[in-house]
Amino acid sequence: MNRIAEYHWRGLDPLHIAGGVTLLLAWGVMFIMARVLPDWQMILLIGTVALASAAFLRELLNRKSSGAWMTDTHLNVYYGQKHWTFPLTGIRAVGARAAPFYARAPHLELSGGRKVQLPLTCLPAAPVLRRWFNGRPIRVDAKITLT
Repeated sequence: MNRIAEYHWRGLDPLHIAGGVTLLLAWGVMFIMARVLPDWQMILLIGTVALASAAFLRELLNRKSSGAWMTDTHLNVYYGQKHWTFPLTGIRAVGARAAPFYARAPHLELSGGRKVQLPLTCLPAAPVLRRWFNGRPIRVDAKITLT
């Protein structure tokens, strides 16, 4: 089957951005506290921040790929090694993100009334999905919320 539209997430998750900012603040606090803390506490602080940096870098380098593509009959979604296929006739609505960095996870509302939650970065933002589903009886909802 031919892919009509494709989306592949190549950026950072919003949680990665928040983790990076937190880590930068931790390094800043460490340098500010360098003259105030005793040596043994400073060694513990340096070790903790260094281990947190290593864990964050490992998480960043091993992040999962995600995305979606649409054919004439199906919407295919992947996240890491997981893959889901939904027939377009079975999708009633898509709850999408209003913009790329909003943290509301997307979901599909199926014809039977069931809602399927998807990982945050699997589907593009709502304006892109509206173009994908143009001319189809699938509603694309996007709320501008940060939760």
